[in-house]
Amino acid sequence: AVFCASPLATGNAVFAGATDNTMYALEKSTGKLLWERETGDGLASTPALDGHTLYFGSDDGNFYALDAKTGKTAWVASMDAPIESSPLFWKGKLYVGSEAKAVHCLDAKTGRELWRSAVGNIVMAHPITDGVRLFVGSADKSCYALNLKTGKILWSYKTHGLISAGALLRGKCVFVGSHDKFLYCLDAHSGQLKWRFATQGRIFATPVASNKAGGDTVYVASN
Repeated sequence: AVFCASPLATGNAVFAGATDNTMYALEKSTGKLLWERETGDGLASTPALDGHTLYFGSDDGNFYALDAKTGKTAWVASMDAPIESSPLFWKGKLYVGSEAKAVHCLDAKTGRELWRSAVGNIVMAHPITDGVRLFVGSADKSCYALNLKTGKILWSYKTHGLISAGALLRGKCVFVGSHDKFLYCLDAHSGQLKWRFATQGRIFATPVASNKAGGDTVYVASN
């Protein structure tokens, strides 16, 4: 099996999806297989967990909710297109992008789609939120801010390359890397550019930050 995304480690288990179409649950201390669940196509994203239920999308166009202890199916929802975006679980709802050129909001208990917001191209990046807005990048080269409750587009900022990695929210700033070799710092409220930093290659990774005396430091990797 080939693994293309970061695993999720929690409690006594590690969860990882692979290109052999299978989600694996492993015992954290030993690596022993606890359960596995096959889907109809490859898995290329990191799952989300709400404590008891594991959530993830597949390239077969379905979004799955499984019992985290047993792997038993809670529900399956069709997205009509492959899903390579890692989902965000937030207050009983799931937010995820898809190759249907959209961002979706699902009810975590039932899988019912609450809203779908169309963007200009496929969405591979994982969404993040400040509790009011949802921030996510797209292959249409734009970073979007959506209303968390309705999916309405509040603003978008166009870069010069596709965006495949998740953004970083720090204070009132959204940091997003693009395949145009720049890291952008955007105002979370307005989407206005505060600054951008030129790297030496395309950015496939989500930025991270650390607290230091005198201010935060943001780190980003590029190829």
